[in-house]
Amino acid sequence: FFFFLSSEFLWYILWYLLLKTLLFSLYDQIFFCFVFYFHFNSMCFLYTFLYKFVIYISEFNICNIIYNLIIIFNYQFTTI
Repeated sequence: FFFFLSSEFLWYILWYLLLKTLLFSLYDQIFFCFVFYFHFNSMCFLYTFLYKFVIYISEFNICNIIYNLIIIFNYQFTTI
């Protein structure tokens, strides 16, 4: 239960909402994976987050959303 209240889980929710509201192209999908990795390994999250909003242009693709969610939860299971 406490896992769902952890700050890291809140980041997953934030990224999920980002995926739901911003629609990813192939380029954005690759960039997202890059940003997600460095969010947990450095302090450049704010810059990359703002950059995503500035440069974002894409079309809807449910496969990209599913693929990115798989990446997110794979990261969670490999860091437990």
